[in-house]
Order: sequence, then C-alpha cells, then structure tokens
Amino acid sequence: MKHLPATPLRVTPFFDLETYMLLSGQRRIDAQSAQDLETLWHEAFSHLNVYQLGEKKGYLVVYLDEQFEAKADAEWTDAPHSSYQRQTVGQAVIMAAVNELLPDAGWAGCAPVPEPNKILKRSLEKIGLSFSNQGVLSAKYGILTPMPYAGGCESCFLENSCPKRQMAKQG
Repeated sequence: MKHLPATPLRVTPFFDLETYMLLSGQRRIDAQSAQDLETLWHEAFSHLNVYQLGEKKGYLVVYLDEQFEAKADAEWTDAPHSSYQRQTVGQAVIMAAVNELLPDAGWAGCAPVPEPNKILKRSLEKIGLSFSNQGVLSAKYGILTPMPYAGGCESCFLENSCPKRQMAKQG
C-alpha cells in the first residue's frame, strides 16, 4: 500500500514569551513565572516530534507525544493553573516549530489542515498517529499542514468550521 516516507526533522524553536502571553491571555508575567515557563518550555521541547511526510511536496506534522498529554491531563485535577500553563506552553512550542519550518504560516497566522485521504492516513499511521475524515489529528497537541506552505484559510479543509474564521465573521 502506498504511503509517504516520514522524515524526522530537527528544529530548535526559541521560547517566545510574547506568543505564550497571547495564547494565555496574560498581560504581565513576573520574573519567577517567566523562569518557570522557560523550564516548562524545555520540558515540552523534549516531547516534540516533527516529521515531513513526502519528499519535495507533502506535509509537515508537529506534535507533542502522549507522555506530555498524560502529564497535562493528570495535573488538571490537582493543579489546574499548572496544567493550563503546561498546555499553553505546549501550544506555543508547536507554533514556534511550525513557524521555524514554514515562516509563511506564521505570517499568515494559519497552518491550513489538508483534506484527509488514504495515503495521508496510512503515512500518519506509520508514525503512530491517526487523522479522521473530519480533519482531526489524533495528537491533542499537534498540527498537520501542507509542506511547502500552500496558502492560508482558502486552502484549509476546515475553512467552514474554523473557530478563527467564525470569530472574524462575528467581530
């Protein structure tokens, strides 16, 4: 059965406090909190997986492993604030990795979701992920997008149900 080869990619995303603050909705962070966030960043980075599916043209998949997900979920009951910080840092790590590899996605503010197909699904299964017919990646903290960058919202499979677009229409 046909599938796209998965090539692990090395990235070194930097801790972007501004992105974290944007995602978390915080306006101010004290020095100790910033240091704690940097520690969380390095921890999240150790769980980061990045693959290119295909050779010249294909897909970029960036995700945090199940251990990261489990820790964030387990923390939620006893320390919701810490869990929220961990989740938000996880999202920021993923965004930074995507921005490093696909700067146009960062400029556009969107990494469009590709249309599900059999070859893409088989390729993701080879690295332990699944992709539903609704365009949902099995990794709770993950992004799947065309590589090289293939345009913003107009090329996104989720265009009609995108929360970002829905908010823009309302606002």
